Amino acid sequence: LGRCRERLARGGVLVVLDLFKEETLRDFAVSAAAAALNPLVRLANTGRARAGADERAAWAAHSAQDRYLTLRELRALAGRELGAFELERKLFWRYLLVYEKPCAD
Repeated sequence: LGRCRERLARGGVLVVLDLFKEETLRDFAVSAAAAALNPLVRLANTGRARAGADERAAWAAHSAQDRYLTLRELRALAGRELGAFELERKLFWRYLLVYEKPCAD
């Protein structure tokens, strides 16, 4: 985040949409709702309620090395690296972080 902030032009906007790790009761409640809705959204988008075996294997291989931060960890990291930012929890295990670099330093 610090390198992104440094390379961002004045007035530029950094947008991060990524996954987070559940930590709080609210996180787990939102995840439960997402788990219930996920097959319906997939069905509407792809015509199938569940990912195929190849897609599941690719996701497992991709995510084996990933370490997701909790929203608390993200807030602390972004606060140190960016200063002012917006962080919003989204459905389906995602968060949206938005940072606008000031026009003047």
